[in-house]
Order: sequence, then structure tokens, then C-alpha cells
Amino acid sequence: MNSGREQILAKLRAKRDTSDAAEQAARQRVAERIQHHAPVLIPARGLGDKAELLARFQQMATEAIADVSLHETETAALAAIADQLQQQGITSLVTTADAQWQQHDWASQGIQCQVRPAQVGDHASLTPCLAGIAETGTLMITSAPHHPTTLHFLPDWHLVMLRSSQIVGSYEDAWTRLRQQNQQTGGMPRTVNMITGASRSADIEQRLQMGAHGPKRLIIFIVMEN
Repeated sequence: MNSGREQILAKLRAKRDTSDAAEQAARQRVAERIQHHAPVLIPARGLGDKAELLARFQQMATEAIADVSLHETETAALAAIADQLQQQGITSLVTTADAQWQQHDWASQGIQCQVRPAQVGDHASLTPCLAGIAETGTLMITSAPHHPTTLHFLPDWHLVMLRSSQIVGSYEDAWTRLRQQNQQTGGMPRTVNMITGASRSADIEQRLQMGAHGPKRLIIFIVMEN
């Protein structure tokens, strides 16, 4: 045992105030700092009305090698998802526990839909997201017990359902949305992932390799809302 290390840690523990009052005060300081944070400079491409942000998100996400399609209803989006999977010969899909998508008639199109964490070898996953950021075509996706992070990174195809009302202009807007969700749920998610396009790398001989560190394809289905 390292006695010197233990002595240092013991001194730190002795000086640390672990009372409930101290803990509450620390939490209050953090909350006030977050609430009154100064916004950063928003680039021009993070500004615009709803139509402009939708068009810019489509453009930026497409440039980042993501597929984007628009659908009038969630039912239409699910039908499009089933069609794409069927065309590619993909017969299994994993999704989140809080989604109602498993009630779709996947079986009639030869697709088995399962609610579970993704595993190595899964071909496709379908997940929601918290926000789509028009500035860079990025998705902000949070984790939860019913929404494990494995769904975003293990399957070859990552399918994302995004509502047009979730599209924001900038990263500042996305973090504001996350803070608002935190106030409603009473806790921050364990993980916040920013996903821009499919996984790729050009580290080896500068040759672009898709799926180097995650899905080979990112497909975003935008459900239009007023």
C-alpha cells in the first residue's frame, strides 16, 4: 500500500465538507451558472426561420454523407423504413423501449422488430433524437435506460426519426433544448452524443473507409409538423 498516497487522500477527505447543506449549495451554484451562461456567437448558418433551418439541415446532413427524406406522417416514415430494409434484404431491426414503432406491422414485410440494446452483428437500429442542428447537419441524441447508446453505434445502419419541430439552428439552441428537458425530467442524461453523418475514416493511406467506428449508413427520416 502506498502510505504517501493514502495520507494525501485522507487530508483531502478531512477538508471536504460532505454535509447536505454543502452539497445543496454546490448544486445551486452549478444551476445558477448554467442558467445565466453567456451565449456564444451564433454563425449565420445557424439562423433563419423554420423553412430555412429545415433546408439547411437537409443540405448539411447530406454533405456529411447522411441520407435524408421528408414524410408527412410517422406512419409514412415507418413504411419507408420498412421498404428500404426490405430492398436491402435486412430482416431484423432493433429499437428503443419507449417508442411505439414496434407496433408497426413489420412482420408483413418480413422484418423482425426487437426492443433491446444493440449487439455486434445487428444490421439496423431505429432511434429517436433530441434535436437536429441545422448549423452542421448534426443530430443530438441522449441516452437513457430505455434508450442505450449501443443502438447508435453497433448496427451497420442507423435509422433516426426526427420531427421537423426538433430542428434548431445552432448548438446553443440544442443545449438549451437539453436543459429544458433536464428541468422536466429532473436529471441530465448519462451520455449526449453528437452524430454528424455516417462513421468514416481516412487514416489509412487517406482512403475513405465507411463504418470505421460505427454505422456505415445514417438515414434520417424527417416527419413534417406544423
